[in-house]
Amino acid sequence: MVSTELNHAGDWAEQLVTILERNLSRRGLAGVREHSQAVREFRSACEYIVRCRPVLGIVTGFFIPQAGAWESDGPPGAVFLGRCLAQLGYTVCLYAEADLAEILRWALQECSASVAVVAFPDPQWAASWWPAEAARFGERTLSLVCIERPGPAHTPNSLAQACREPHVMEEFLACVPETDWDRLHTMSGQDVTAYHWPVHAGLESSPLRLLAIGDGGNEIGMGKLPWPRLAQAIPQGARIACRIPADWLILATVSNWGAYALAAALCLLHRDWVLFSRLAHAERDLWLEVCRAHLLCDGVTGQLANHDDDFWVDGFPWRVHAAILDEITGILRTSLP
Repeated sequence: MVSTELNHAGDWAEQLVTILERNLSRRGLAGVREHSQAVREFRSACEYIVRCRPVLGIVTGFFIPQAGAWESDGPPGAVFLGRCLAQLGYTVCLYAEADLAEILRWALQECSASVAVVAFPDPQWAASWWPAEAARFGERTLSLVCIERPGPAHTPNSLAQACREPHVMEEFLACVPETDWDRLHTMSGQDVTAYHWPVHAGLESSPLRLLAIGDGGNEIGMGKLPWPRLAQAIPQGARIACRIPADWLILATVSNWGAYALAAALCLLHRDWVLFSRLAHAERDLWLEVCRAHLLCDGVTGQLANHDDDFWVDGFPWRVHAAILDEITGILRTSLP
């Protein structure tokens, strides 16, 4: 049974968003959007998925050149969400560069999950890729979920379309060098464009619906927030703020948490908290096993994700992430009869 209006004490969307916003200040995102708006948007995204049942394409992957590896924030959330959606009866597909796609496949095989993984083609086909993918599913609607995926910074043209105040353009031209226009950046401002397939190439002119999850301002979807606000709030924000907007944007202290919360909400709307609890219970062991065969790194420290006999994401040991999963599970348990 599926319901978008659960009769229970409290507000599931408000409770989940509150968890995601708990430490947004560490990267400057606290206060860039009203809490009530974040709750409405989170609820709207979940209800769209349940009501319209689109084919869901999950895109992830942020490469850290210094470590020579993909970071551990993004892939776990993508696999968790993909497994959850598949077991709830949705058609889902994960997308990534070839080497990361292999890691995602390995993780899915390790937990016996039947979820398709597609490696991006040669970049020359980027502009026509998403329309071709949408056509592959026939009459079923393809919608995308981007989790911790870097997106291109603003250009004068994109900023002029987003904001018509002259002083904003003057500020942009004064503080953002042309070498940073239309480039993908890390939080520290390093240009990582060359390491990533241009996911955004076909999105700006595409009718595909996009749900984006991010934690730093430099990810696809952050174009939904005004450039002046990100420029002021985030270190290096003027240079790194992504221009690509999303229909729904989920801000989270850690992007994986946003994916976990989305999966939880969908389990709740399908009245199946046991599914979420089962996936959450095995999450640490799964990714420790993945890291024994493949490299992932902590995107904050640059160290291998599996060190000190633990799995690290965004500078946090697993106990921090486990506490979030436990708290989310508790919300599900108390929200369903």
